[in-house]
Amino acid sequence: MVNSTTDILVENNEAAALFLNNGPEVQTYSEEVLNSLSHGIGLLLCIPAVFFLLSLARMKGSKWHVVSCTIYGITLMTMYFCSTLYHSVDIFHLEKYRDFFKDLDHCAIYMLIAGTYTPLTLINLVYNNLSHNNNNNDSSNQPMINGEQQKQNQKKKTPKAVKIGWAMFILIWAMCVLGVGSKLVLGANGVPDIISNSFYLLMGWVSVIGLKDLIKNLPHKGLKLLVSGGITYTGGVGFLIWETAPFNHAVWHLFVSAGTLFHYFCILESLLPSNLLKKDNEHNHHNNNSNNNHLVNNDSKTTETTPTITATTTTTTTTTTTTTHTSTIHKHHSVILEHLEFAEKQIHMKFFGAGRRRKFIVKYMSILHHIFLGWYSSSTVKKDKLH
Repeated sequence: MVNSTTDILVENNEAAALFLNNGPEVQTYSEEVLNSLSHGIGLLLCIPAVFFLLSLARMKGSKWHVVSCTIYGITLMTMYFCSTLYHSVDIFHLEKYRDFFKDLDHCAIYMLIAGTYTPLTLINLVYNNLSHNNNNNDSSNQPMINGEQQKQNQKKKTPKAVKIGWAMFILIWAMCVLGVGSKLVLGANGVPDIISNSFYLLMGWVSVIGLKDLIKNLPHKGLKLLVSGGITYTGGVGFLIWETAPFNHAVWHLFVSAGTLFHYFCILESLLPSNLLKKDNEHNHHNNNSNNNHLVNNDSKTTETTPTITATTTTTTTTTTTTTHTSTIHKHHSVILEHLEFAEKQIHMKFFGAGRRRKFIVKYMSILHHIFLGWYSSSTVKKDKLH
């Protein structure tokens, strides 16, 4: 009777462990080899790509671009490194460090999610809108006002996208600190996997908060790549929790690698200064001003004759058509290809120097872009040749 009671207690404890921690490690030796190789190769592939991004940020961008892209690049490489290290435990017989490396692996995931949001929020939503707002509100064109009035006016004039950008940035890093803190204090095995996975997904879809502003401030291709990355990550979670499937974790790693590539090219397409993006912004700003002027003129008119109404309608229709045309500029051009052409024309590249190293990184990025996004940019290249 005593033995049977003890057995029941043991079984109940094991069941509780299975629920809280998804049970003991179920990965075989061959599976762990593939797990470590998948992200080890990912690490080797991402290092040159990160430095290419930082090189362009230094050469074409501001301090905001450099800092944001540096944070993103460090978190991306850290995630791949920690994952490779953790899954190499069995290969190099470092079982006593398993829990420690698992903690690092899980912490790095939180950091990557927050790191990916950093350039999207600080550059696309905050910096770009602040720069545009400062240009529109040049103090030299305004009458002298005292300091307090100037501060109040500045608060009133702060674009909504800037406030949303800061809110998302603070929220995502607060969630990152909470996640990392829980792993360091309780340990990776002290936090149920179902909670960790849910928290990863919740962090990943924080972008829903500023969805409208992201749609307005991200170019068409950048938005498409951003959403593709989010869907890829989310789809891969199914394999992560499907522990009975052979090589399920390696498949999850492939989804993660694809997701990171989507988001990397999203940043390369959307955030770095570009002539195409600059022209598009100027066109849209010009058209917005034209629309506002037409509205002002229409309000000031007191005569409501039929010919006037007809003329106004025609003008408004023309303006709308022009706006639609300019808003689709990114559907016909590739900013990434523009960056590659820029790098090819440079004699010296930051972090790479000149000569063979510069040629290597340009060739490497061209191949990576062609392999991963060739299906997406083939139509773009044909249209560019026609123009």
